[in-house]
Amino acid sequence: MLSRELQDYLLVTKQEESINYLSKMSDLQRIGQNEDRLTEPFLNKIFVYINISSTAKTYLIESLRLLKDYSFIEEILRISRLAINHYQSIEPKFWPKIYQSEHPMGSALDIYTILFNIPVMLDRYQQLNIPEKYLIEVLQDVNIWLEKFYIKNGYYGLNVLGWLCRHLNAKLFQGGRLQFEPQIHTLPYHGFRNRKTKQTLLLVKTDRLIRKDGLFNGINNIVEEDAFKTEFSMDDQYAEGYLADPRGFIIKNKIKLSLQEWAPVLTPESNVIFLHIPSSGPLIKEQIDRSLENAIVFFKRYFPQFDFDFFMMYSW
Repeated sequence: MLSRELQDYLLVTKQEESINYLSKMSDLQRIGQNEDRLTEPFLNKIFVYINISSTAKTYLIESLRLLKDYSFIEEILRISRLAINHYQSIEPKFWPKIYQSEHPMGSALDIYTILFNIPVMLDRYQQLNIPEKYLIEVLQDVNIWLEKFYIKNGYYGLNVLGWLCRHLNAKLFQGGRLQFEPQIHTLPYHGFRNRKTKQTLLLVKTDRLIRKDGLFNGINNIVEEDAFKTEFSMDDQYAEGYLADPRGFIIKNKIKLSLQEWAPVLTPESNVIFLHIPSSGPLIKEQIDRSLENAIVFFKRYFPQFDFDFFMMYSW
């Protein structure tokens, strides 16, 4: 049950949807003891794990006065801890806001929401026996997004709560230049590998709409009414469908693959590692190769039950 003060604030600031959202989260079963309090000593402990500027640190310490001006902030943080303890993500659209027009430090709430839950992330890495250096490496993302926000708005904040929850929930890791997210294959392709040459081809799944330019209908908000619909079929001998070329364009002519020559290697149930590229510098081939090699070792060592065959990524 939310406090009356928090409910009143959300009503006055026209954030009614946040009331239902927080109420559901507050009903989650409490896991373990949460004795953390958002204080200057707490922040100083967390700063050890995130590489942020001295200016950002000063801002966050000075912004602790928010807790005096809005006593319900600790309630919000406790609810966020409940969500992260249950491996849930935080939906930014429904997360409470203290707008800059209302309080000069209001944007610190989103930052505190992430920092307050880093102890949970620490516990998870310890349980998985993953060295702390990997945690510190992936938390570089916090500084990247803080500085991006500052450059755009002239003050510190975060607008990627949902994204950073993947870090807190130990669902995304970093090793060198790239970030890695183990998932079940969800992209619209079936993959086949030539049994002799090891060449890999991707055929598009059934019922995907393709524009005249060979891209999926709706990409870049471009929709064609006469987009053609793909078909895919496979039996004991053949797989037939539309080929995706190495540039990502769909070729309109169907092809037929003999399963004696082409082995199915990518199915809707396949384990894959999705790649993410943090905006932390240039892409250098040697760094990328080393990062991919490190990822193979990392997942074999810390997630031996997650047997995967592919790295995958897509651009938005």
